[in-house]
Amino acid sequence: MANYLSPFSAHQFIDANGKPYTGALLFTYAVGSSTKVTTYKDEAGASPHANPIVLNTKGFPADGSGVAYPIWQIGGAAVKFVLAPSTDTDPPASPIETWNNIDGINDTSVTIDQWIAGSTPTYVSATSFTVTGDQSSTYHVGRRVKTTNSGGTIYSRISAVAYTTLTTVTVVNDSGTLDSGLSAVSYSLLSATGSSVPGVTVSGTTWTFPGSVSISGTVTSNHTFSTGDVKLTIKSSADTGWVIMDDGTIGNASSSATTRANADTETLFALIWDNISNTYCPIYTSAGAVSTRGASAAADYAANKRIRIPRTVGRAMAGTGSSGAFSSTFTADAGTDVCTVDSNLSLYTGAIVQVATTTTLPAGLSAATDYYVIRTAATTLQLATSLANAHAGTVINITDAGTGTHTMTMSLSVRTLGQHVGEESHSSTDGENGPHNHTGTYYTAGGGGGTGAQASVGTGGATGTAYVPSDGSGTAHNTMQPTTFFNVMIKL
Repeated sequence: MANYLSPFSAHQFIDANGKPYTGALLFTYAVGSSTKVTTYKDEAGASPHANPIVLNTKGFPADGSGVAYPIWQIGGAAVKFVLAPSTDTDPPASPIETWNNIDGINDTSVTIDQWIAGSTPTYVSATSFTVTGDQSSTYHVGRRVKTTNSGGTIYSRISAVAYTTLTTVTVVNDSGTLDSGLSAVSYSLLSATGSSVPGVTVSGTTWTFPGSVSISGTVTSNHTFSTGDVKLTIKSSADTGWVIMDDGTIGNASSSATTRANADTETLFALIWDNISNTYCPIYTSAGAVSTRGASAAADYAANKRIRIPRTVGRAMAGTGSSGAFSSTFTADAGTDVCTVDSNLSLYTGAIVQVATTTTLPAGLSAATDYYVIRTAATTLQLATSLANAHAGTVINITDAGTGTHTMTMSLSVRTLGQHVGEESHSSTDGENGPHNHTGTYYTAGGGGGTGAQASVGTGGATGTAYVPSDGSGTAHNTMQPTTFFNVMIKL
């Protein structure tokens, strides 16, 4: 193998004061390691340098007698040079400077790698390591690194760097973790800032494309949907990694599930099992018979059971839990029976509210009792004991203002995850009709089968049983708001 002149050949090493580094030690190692490699005083490689090379009084690489000699490197092998004080150890504990991956001049046999070997790292944690000196400019945020560990090679992105007496590098690993067997680190040929990648501006982890971007393959992002997330679509079939919410079931390949029977459903199966009750997402045997939930989601999945996905077909979607649709402090006037609130714009006559207090409620009102609003103005209202009284204007008599701070609240019904309620059409029952009177006429009994005299219902006069002709059909009426329908997908 041919030898090539090193860039450090005939190089004068000087200190920060401009004086020669007399007696300093120049070590030569294999790239990214502390394994010594031999360099030579001559091109033929007949006369090797000592390792370390001792600088003479002028700061040049020399032999033991102080005579300066050039440095020749073996072709095809880059070298790591470490300059250390004359009193340092071997290998040096306090190097002055390190130059890694140095090729011989005009050595065309050297191939360029996408990774540049760095100095020997010291393990700190599963996501951090240190290197000697201030190398924060090399190991900057966003740069890629490759480390050699007992568990194998780990690829990472630098997320933080700090220098005190050592440079501490914190990383986000693509997969796996660093371990105590960490022995080598390499950093990417391209930096994370001011990169030479054409058509893009790189700053840390942010890439800015000033022009159009065309992608022919599949784009996978970490900032995307996760298991259980839902999206609307006009597609008739599910995207990869999703299933259409068709009110069917999911399970493993042996479950005979109707929506998807595949091993990729296990995570969603467990999520539904853990978060939605069997009332709304029942579990079935592989034969389709209703079953009970076992010891765990994993146990049911392994038993080839299938679980219903939340029902969405033909249904509107809404948030779970209960909501304080209206809540306000109030004062009561015993003279007018009027309650004054912050604002009652979300209330209406007939709305149900409850009251509470820190001390004593106004006389005539009780805690944990439903009252019906009679809205009078933007900040005032009165209360009734029933919906009929609210519509009739029959108010509760409040006899004193009470003491303490009073609160009035209207809450919506509590809804649980996966619950399905409501109906598309409805036939009203007698109990759902508001109070009302019927008007009409009927005949009192007449002699000899006659019809007798007419009397108006509800106007006094003759008494007896009135037979008022029925009206209306009893046909169910539409209760659906204007609606547009989509398919719904859920992420596996």
